[in-house]
Amino acid sequence: MAGEKIAKLLHDASNKATQSNKVTDLVYGEVISTSPLQIKVDSRYIITEDFLLLSGLCIQKTMDDTPSGTVLWRGLQTGDTVRMLRVQNGQLFYVLDREGGLTRA
Repeated sequence: MAGEKIAKLLHDASNKATQSNKVTDLVYGEVISTSPLQIKVDSRYIITEDFLLLSGLCIQKTMDDTPSGTVLWRGLQTGDTVRMLRVQNGQLFYVLDREGGLTRA
């Protein structure tokens, strides 16, 4: 009887620990709009810019930090496929980069 209670407590604690470790997933999405930024994931749902955090590789960067400077890498464009980390149980998506390179037109 006491052994069964201990086994159940250990089992429940193990399940909770496993569930809490599932906080980050790698997901792919497609940019469907840039203003406002929206990314479609798995044809199931659309993530708006309120839930997106962009890495520096997803923001246009120019050589001299002016809009007319030489583009080192471009920002996101409609149709781009992006890799994201789903964090905080899906409450935030960190956009890592896009497929196809940094300056692909």
